[in-house]
Amino acid sequence: MLAKTLKQGLRAEVVGAFGSEAELLEQLPKIAGADIGLVDIRIGDHDCFDLVMRLKAKAPKVRLIWVTCVVEGVMMQRAWAMGLPGFIHKNDSVEELITAVQQVAAGKTYVSASVRARREALNGEPNLYSKILSGREQELLEIFGKGFSNEEAAAQVGLSMQTVKTHRRNIMARLGLHSEAELQAYAVKHGFVLPTAMGSGRPKRR
Repeated sequence: MLAKTLKQGLRAEVVGAFGSEAELLEQLPKIAGADIGLVDIRIGDHDCFDLVMRLKAKAPKVRLIWVTCVVEGVMMQRAWAMGLPGFIHKNDSVEELITAVQQVAAGKTYVSASVRARREALNGEPNLYSKILSGREQELLEIFGKGFSNEEAAAQVGLSMQTVKTHRRNIMARLGLHSEAELQAYAVKHGFVLPTAMGSGRPKRR
């Protein structure tokens, strides 16, 4: 769909369209000479943050634009922090997509009105996770959201199990959560964990 839109609206040559990270990486030498790349925050069951880092390293001349339907807070914030020159939502108009490509190709930046509005809404939330949780707590929330036990989380982050227990208790208190199920639901809702990653950990041994 996007490829057809760009061909018709910009008369641009589309080097390729890829439905998975593996497909794209196989064709990396071919696309390294492209001017613009459109990337979703999520492809299937995986986010594309590592992929974007690899593209920036292996194909630095390709200017990347996020084109996504993702609205979860963590995903949006992480995507924004990567500093890509373009960011639009998949529900934005065709005209907005074309404008974004033109602006970014000209060396400028472009963020659609809908993405700006979502970012402003997130920043305006008084209970936004980033305002009430430390960086370490956010890291552990992601791990807890996948179902890992305190012992397993401690091993992953290099802390004592007692310290991790305290972090878990503080996280739940600050977020107003009262059970493991609520914690995992929060992690998914706000984008810390993809639904398919839930249950990655083994049964709890606290």
